[in-house]
Amino acid sequence: MHSDDDTDTRPRANEPLNLTLATSAAPDFSRRPLEGDTRLDRFAAPTERIPMRKPLTGKDVIEGTAQILGLWPPGYTTDPCPRIRRNIDELKTDGSAAGRERLDQEMARQARYCP
Repeated sequence: MHSDDDTDTRPRANEPLNLTLATSAAPDFSRRPLEGDTRLDRFAAPTERIPMRKPLTGKDVIEGTAQILGLWPPGYTTDPCPRIRRNIDELKTDGSAAGRERLDQEMARQARYCP
């Protein structure tokens, strides 16, 4: 039926499994293929990188916190530029002297406060 040859590789019921790795399967760490590869360095920014977001200021943190907590009125802004632009658009069609004077004032405000 079954012969007890040396060619039988199945473990016997009372023998422990051989879990040691063969020496040929041991990893070789002598070569470092990723050494000097700067693409993997996530903390080093290239010199030609241009920051696209403005830096976060304390004012931004306070305003954002107030908005999240519901303490910020709807439609309220601390940036005068959107309102100045709307005023300029409205005053472009006013041909009166008072309208032209107000348009000049808004244009001066835009030059002063808006980038």
